[in-house]
Amino acid sequence: MNKALQSSIIMNLPNEEVEIFAGTLTISGQESIGRIYHQWLPFDQTKFTIENFAGKIIDLLNAEVEVTFSDVIKAKFRIQSIKEGDSTLVTGILVSSLFIMSPSQPNEKIKYVDFILLNFRPYFGKVFEVKPNYFITGELTLFSKECNISIQNRFEHNKTKKLLTENGGFLASHNGRLVFKSPIEESKINFYTKRLSAFLAFLNGRRCGPRFLEGYSTSDELIIKDMTPYFIDQYKYVQSWLPFKFEDNLFNLWDSFLKLTADEKDFERTELIIHWYLEALNNSGFVNGSIILLQNSFEVLYSWLAVEQGIVERIGKNDIEKNWASNKIRSVFMHYGIPTSFPPLYKKVFESFDENKSEDFAYVFPMVRNSFVHYSEQNHNKIEKLHGNHWPLLNCGIFYLELLILKVMRYNGLIRSRVLEPGYPGERQVSILDPLNEI
Repeated sequence: MNKALQSSIIMNLPNEEVEIFAGTLTISGQESIGRIYHQWLPFDQTKFTIENFAGKIIDLLNAEVEVTFSDVIKAKFRIQSIKEGDSTLVTGILVSSLFIMSPSQPNEKIKYVDFILLNFRPYFGKVFEVKPNYFITGELTLFSKECNISIQNRFEHNKTKKLLTENGGFLASHNGRLVFKSPIEESKINFYTKRLSAFLAFLNGRRCGPRFLEGYSTSDELIIKDMTPYFIDQYKYVQSWLPFKFEDNLFNLWDSFLKLTADEKDFERTELIIHWYLEALNNSGFVNGSIILLQNSFEVLYSWLAVEQGIVERIGKNDIEKNWASNKIRSVFMHYGIPTSFPPLYKKVFESFDENKSEDFAYVFPMVRNSFVHYSEQNHNKIEKLHGNHWPLLNCGIFYLELLILKVMRYNGLIRSRVLEPGYPGERQVSILDPLNEI
């Protein structure tokens, strides 16, 4: 049984400030006593504050300045506010990366990286030991040929959910560790962490990549801290495809993701597909706009897999038919064994849309999308046939995109269905090999 990972920060409540440094700060050659800290609301920002600034403040407001602390660490901040009185209070916002390197071992290779996840969804994983004779569930381990990931709940399952639901914002919900099979150069950490961010966002349904990273050598010496405030989402509940119970297929999904995104251009495509997926899942463009965003993902996948790589056979008698949006969806669905019909729960909703093709998702979805994008009276009349039932179409599109992304990553395990009758998470699981029927 594994022991709890050590947290790289102290954060026991939602939106609690995280202190990074307190002591002497140097701005434009002027030394002052201040602090650098991370503030979550109203904005997710790293800031500095000096309560008694003795330097010149002329033309300083909104200027970008270099701040030095611990004698050698430098970062750029933009001066946000200056308040004069008995003393001068100066506040600035970080506008650059913030790395803290070990001065004694600058060229040491990295064996593992500890990190924090904020707002990652609670789950029932393996049991691990928090302290002697105190155990909780919630450890997830993901494997690959290059590096393994361990993620552990920082709180018991119900407490994490309660804290975020009642307070919103941000909470350091999980500790994590990325362990490399062979030590790597410090410069290569970003290759893995940016892929980990996209991967975890797809699992979570919200952006939640690693923050407050600490890189260690094979001798457990701290080599680098990365305190850069990489973008993550505030808390909002969304349903994830993650199954109620984890299986071996899930543990190897990280390896599949690394293989899929080994090339930088392939990573950019994958990240873009996940971006559109997240925006649609989170209803960023409301229902109508989210349908348009989902179609973007289908188009990128088709272009990548059928046109560029030639993996997917293009359906159609000629080039014109092959470029129909419906045939693009149909091509990738059929290649990966995904049904093009609507799930049983939604079939009646679309009966009146088209007498001949009402059961064909690959036809209805792009037709509705085109009616929004190419607005006309004729297209408006088509939309009217839905009688306002746009959400079932969007929900079905999200489900099919999840299936498609997972199929591309060669996953063949269980998923949580969003197109079955409402029920407990453990009751809405389906096999990806038979996604329209509950197990």
